Amino acid sequence: MRPNVIDQINNSTADEVVQASFGILDSLQNLNPPGIRLPAIAILFLLLCKRFNINSPELLSKSGRMLNDSLLQGKGEHVRAIRQYLDNEM
Repeated sequence: MRPNVIDQINNSTADEVVQASFGILDSLQNLNPPGIRLPAIAILFLLLCKRFNINSPELLSKSGRMLNDSLLQGKGEHVRAIRQYLDNEM
């Protein structure tokens, strides 16, 4: 039985998601310049949402709340690390 992705999203913690984001970001560092990388990420996001029948605007909204929650829960070090990585490595 295939796991229910919406349940996984709803049960994930902000900290888990932010840490996973850092891992994805690290793997993207050496890919095309940002003008290519950003739309490529957007296309992949949209295709993944379609594949798992997820409303992309709703997921973006939920992800924004997770980002804010991460900062409010005192676990913002991961978000700050991502911001610093973006500033210094990309």
